[in-house]
Amino acid sequence: MRLFRKAQEAPAENPLSSLSTLKNTIDTLEKRITHLESLSVKERALAKQNAQKDRRKAIAALQRKHMYDKQVERWRNTQATLEQQAFAIENAVMGHEAFRALSNGAKTIKHINNNMTLQNVDDVMEEVMEQMDVSNAIGDAMAQPLGPVIDEDDLNQELDDLQTEVLDEEFGIHANKAPLARAYVPPQVQPQQRPQLSTPLIDFSTMPKVPVHLPNAATVEAIANGDDEDIRNLIESMKMKKNAAV
Repeated sequence: MRLFRKAQEAPAENPLSSLSTLKNTIDTLEKRITHLESLSVKERALAKQNAQKDRRKAIAALQRKHMYDKQVERWRNTQATLEQQAFAIENAVMGHEAFRALSNGAKTIKHINNNMTLQNVDDVMEEVMEQMDVSNAIGDAMAQPLGPVIDEDDLNQELDDLQTEVLDEEFGIHANKAPLARAYVPPQVQPQQRPQLSTPLIDFSTMPKVPVHLPNAATVEAIANGDDEDIRNLIESMKMKKNAAV
């Protein structure tokens, strides 16, 4: 049985609370130092005032002045120590927060990568590629035409025939027939109106009549058979002119 127990350690104080206490103490020391400095200034003025009148009183004032100066120096050193400690606590708090952030980040990454290894990644990628191949094969199969495949050359020929038919319909040309020549119709010319004369220029009733003799049947037959002498002479003269020209 142990008679003496180990003294329990006091729980660590919150860093923010300790930092606040240090800053309050530094502020209190600053006020104390300001008060002591003002007392030192007064004692120096009193010593200067009694330097010629009362030497003993002037020396006592100087002694108090030195006492105040020593207190000011001591509290200045204490204040500097507290400021250094406050600065160290601030750095420690910031370092602790940074460490906590790093630690939490490491735990998060470890939790994420807990069930994920390089082999698992390779297996997943291989499975993804297989599924993509299956999807592409299914898409190609669904894209195939269900009916018979028509030759593209036949489609182009049919399209050319349709274009020819359209042109024939537009210009009135049949595919299997040549275009018919249209009969030329001369434009109708309006006859010029002649001026009406009161008296005719020539009186045809007073002119002699020209006798008209029609050839008889025997003369027409002789001309057709070439038996007429005048016709033969005319043909012979034409032949002679042709030979002379050559």
